[in-house]
Amino acid sequence: MELRHLRYAVALAESGNFTRAAERLHISQPTLSVQIRALERLVGAELFERLPNGVRVTTAGEVFLTHARVALAAADDAVGAVRAAMPATAPVRVGCFRAPWSSWAIADALHPDDRQQAVETITVGTTEGMALLLDGKLDVLVGQDFTSVPLQLPEGVDRHEVATEHVWLALGGRHRLARRPRLTIADLVDENWLVLTSQPDLHELTVAVCRNYGRFEPRQVPVHAGDELPTALVELRGVCLCTPMVRRVGGLTTRDIGLPEQRRIFVARVRAKTSREQALRIGGSVARLHADHTARSPAGRARRGPTTIERPAPLAAAARDHDGTEPMR
Repeated sequence: MELRHLRYAVALAESGNFTRAAERLHISQPTLSVQIRALERLVGAELFERLPNGVRVTTAGEVFLTHARVALAAADDAVGAVRAAMPATAPVRVGCFRAPWSSWAIADALHPDDRQQAVETITVGTTEGMALLLDGKLDVLVGQDFTSVPLQLPEGVDRHEVATEHVWLALGGRHRLARRPRLTIADLVDENWLVLTSQPDLHELTVAVCRNYGRFEPRQVPVHAGDELPTALVELRGVCLCTPMVRRVGGLTTRDIGLPEQRRIFVARVRAKTSREQALRIGGSVARLHADHTARSPAGRARRGPTTIERPAPLAAAARDHDGTEPMR
């Protein structure tokens, strides 16, 4: 039995049929079928029940998959640990979404004990950055997603959450609602919701927030460049989702409208290529940057301002692991 057999079984169980699993594994469907049959002969039990429209994991399959996932994770961690222990010959390549801090500040904010290796950073959206991560062009991705629009992680990628913050509302200072002492999502049914055409995740988030918390369909107005957004909010008397730390420029104001929606900032790595320890070093740097920026922000002192995990030094004990847009800054 080889590790690839375990990967084939896990992919088939998660995909639900041979066609999708074969596409995910980049092999032909007949090849996958033959390999699964060979695996079942090796273990002496049928792992999948073949159905007209897919497969169902059998009781024996559930037992096998539990151990297969543990074995695959251990194998990936072993490779990452060995690579982390080898003498550093190349810088750690880090991609970061357009955050309130500059991406190059990640290296400067590293804990002193974690500065043995050089760090190269680029600014990149989370979706594009995930593709670069899978292609081996990044070692660590600093990304973001939202509770209503979670990022689906490709196979073999882990994420470690380092900070969260509530989603707020941005609107022009002369907007008819700007002076109201309290706003809720229910007050925004008839408003123009501005979304950047370059950031499709903002469209998804806006729709999800309005549907989930307001029970209405937002009237969306496309804005074609990020620099136009402050002007458009003022001139069109529109509104836009934002984070509490967004810069208040061009006559903008930001408001907490009581949404439970959160932005989640995380570091991601390909298990077989980058060690957990290396990802957590970068995560610790990002958590410190976020905490410092929050402390300096007026919104950070608000009653329901953004929240982060306690500052790690390093982060290993504080990060939360997950198996498994760039809409705001």
